[in-house]
Amino acid sequence: MDETNGPMAAGSAKRARIDGIPEGFIPAESAATSKNPSGSRRKARAAVMRMLYARELRGEAGGFTPEDDFTLHDLLEVPRDDAHLPYIRRMVRAVEKSAVELDERIAPLLRGWTIERLTRVDRLILRFAAYEMLREPPEEADDPGAVVIAAAIDMARVYSTDESMPFINGVLGALNRGKSSI
Repeated sequence: MDETNGPMAAGSAKRARIDGIPEGFIPAESAATSKNPSGSRRKARAAVMRMLYARELRGEAGGFTPEDDFTLHDLLEVPRDDAHLPYIRRMVRAVEKSAVELDERIAPLLRGWTIERLTRVDRLILRFAAYEMLREPPEEADDPGAVVIAAAIDMARVYSTDESMPFINGVLGALNRGKSSI
């Protein structure tokens, strides 16, 4: 089923495509701030999300390509000396490599939905958040699951529809309550 079906497929301007990348996926400001820790983890997560989306549109997985470097540095404006560059690259590779296992963990929590019915954006947000929650939780947080869920809801607010935010919150909340590492 294509991503225009279902409750999370409202005709949003955020879904309008320009050269294969939806509006809003190219930031108005830098995707990550070089040497500025304030808010940079949030921006690094946004860069991961946009890279996952661009790579899935191109049908790529695995190692970074010259096209990925162009996307990351020129389109997403992540500086080549950004402190979060290793995190961005590591997370993109890890989420792609773990997609099958992540989908197996997420699928039972969808209640009447399948992974295939989700919009591409919502599926990628859930995979990314599930990976971070289960394998690389933020160490600095008192409640890492809550931090990851809040970040995922923030991504849904920016890149998806209003209906996606409570849906993603519910799925990740259930995953957080029953989590064990994958």
